[in-house]
Amino acid sequence: IKKGSTPVGMHLSIMVHEILEFLDIQEGQIGLDCTLGYGGHTLKMLEKLNHTGHMYALDIDPIEIKKTTKRLADKGFGKDVLTTINTNFRNIKCSLTMVWIWYMLYVGL
Repeated sequence: IKKGSTPVGMHLSIMVHEILEFLDIQEGQIGLDCTLGYGGHTLKMLEKLNHTGHMYALDIDPIEIKKTTKRLADKGFGKDVLTTINTNFRNIKCSLTMVWIWYMLYVGL
């Protein structure tokens, strides 16, 4: 399958319940999903945040990240609670620095 052409419904997120239980996400927290993909895990994390806090999500595929960002926005999770970053998770150090800077600029201590 070429980048950006994953058929809808083909991807199933695995171990969602176990991941959510392990992370114990609470309202108001800030999170990072290093592999946004189709957005299944990120959606469940956003639901746990209940429109408080913020999720940042990374994905290297420039086509899929746009599709997933729109899909999540259509479900009510827009830029106020979700920031997507088009990069590979190997750049996590740089991405976390960007997240920290954005947080300091818009939220502060």
